[in-house]
Amino acid sequence: MYKAEYCENKRTREIPVQEYIDALDQKYQKRIFSYINKLVEESGRLPFPLAEHIKDKIWQLRPEPYRLFYFIFTGKRIILLHIFRKKTNKTPRRELRKALNNYDDFINNN
Repeated sequence: MYKAEYCENKRTREIPVQEYIDALDQKYQKRIFSYINKLVEESGRLPFPLAEHIKDKIWQLRPEPYRLFYFIFTGKRIILLHIFRKKTNKTPRRELRKALNNYDDFINNN
């Protein structure tokens, strides 16, 4: 069985994805959690438009109007890296950079 986990910043001990979701209205929280649950149920593989490959091992969930970057780690772990509200057609580079930095931090500390 797959399991979703939040990526923790090892230096600051913050869990940015969890904090971001916790600050949202319940309506959006429910939508995001339903996507995460589908992802877990489907062993980390969802078709487009629910999910989309971004770069290397990074994928994104697409619960409108948000994007949630994640990757599959050993031991059937889905690591939730970064979330943001999508406002343009293209994914902003700074948002992808944050996800990639969180990925590197996770890989180097686990």
